[in-house]
Amino acid sequence: MSAEKPLSFQIVDRVARLLELSVKAIVVALIFKWGFDSLAQFAGRDSSIFLSALLDFPMKETFCTLSISIGISGVVYGRVNAKLRYSKVEDMQGHIKSLEVQLDANRTSSNLTPKGQTNPEDK
Repeated sequence: MSAEKPLSFQIVDRVARLLELSVKAIVVALIFKWGFDSLAQFAGRDSSIFLSALLDFPMKETFCTLSISIGISGVVYGRVNAKLRYSKVEDMQGHIKSLEVQLDANRTSSNLTPKGQTNPEDK
């Protein structure tokens, strides 16, 4: 007997796999249907009441300040992270160049800046 499964086992495996995928697809379809049906119950009637209640909430200034603070914090974090990444690349650049020369002395340069950015003359 070869290492492959007999044909009857292959058919049973494929049928089982098909049933498994069918059940998963039906479950996902039902979740989406129930989700859309629940949203349809709120369409037009209750959503305007909910939004007006939310906008008249006494602490909306606090939420506005909080959301602006979170946004500014995200921008600052991104800038600081980029600066640290560029400085790390600049620190490692000399070592990487020496390794490249060891591997292939005839290798041409990519003309990146020491910080790993595209050369401004290329833009």
